[in-house]
Amino acid sequence: TRRMAIPTDQLAGAHALFSSARIDNAGMSGAMRWAQDRCGMLIDPHTAIGLAAALAEPGDAPMVTLATAHPAKFRDAVERATGRRPTLPARLGNLFTRAEAFDVLPADLAAIEAYVAQRTHT
Repeated sequence: TRRMAIPTDQLAGAHALFSSARIDNAGMSGAMRWAQDRCGMLIDPHTAIGLAAALAEPGDAPMVTLATAHPAKFRDAVERATGRRPTLPARLGNLFTRAEAFDVLPADLAAIEAYVAQRTHT
């Protein structure tokens, strides 16, 4: 049935350990502005989602959020939210003009496992 049943006690335990939040575009943009205004940092949209969720968490417990990307990867969104257009570090200056490198794999688990195994150093 492709259905997973979680026992009530396990679900209650997970709820005790984890929380979640839903952040819309306005909340994301607000978090990017907050990071710039309060901390002097430009952050990417994904990091802003985590920051907005952390800021919305009730209580005064310490909260840690992790940056997930360089803001220049999403320069248009960052500029719309903050008015500042982030620049790439010099070592990544040609990031947007580099040729992409990728492999196309069949939608087959065994093929994907073999591909990963061939490229994994043990």
